[in-house]
Amino acid sequence: KLVYRFIARHPIVAYDNQQRLCLNSANILIPDIEGIPVRWVGALLNSSLYHFYYIVHFPDIKVLKRNLQQLPFPKLDDRQQQCLGMAVGKVYEEGASRESVGLLDKVVFDIFGITDAERSYVYRRIGTTEE
Repeated sequence: KLVYRFIARHPIVAYDNQQRLCLNSANILIPDIEGIPVRWVGALLNSSLYHFYYIVHFPDIKVLKRNLQQLPFPKLDDRQQQCLGMAVGKVYEEGASRESVGLLDKVVFDIFGITDAERSYVYRRIGTTEE
């Protein structure tokens, strides 16, 4: 399952595969997206591109389940699956280091065909530096 912070401007998601109990300040989501494992969905939701997309389309200060259900998820080809799986694995093995998060962002941007100029705009808009 995915656990996400309810009060936030964009999704902040954690993956739980140990059946932990969740406090009332967080919600649970169990996504069922063809070709994308739950852990990968969590990584996509934590990426800079999804951060950007969420704040542009949903200006609330709450992360609502119905908004998460409206987010677009890609249909991945074999190469994209391999790249995303490797990037997600690196984040989970090494933690959310600058390097691992930067790799995840790069893979997500590449999946959606986001240009360098568009990447710079996304980073400026969400208030982070390019990885």
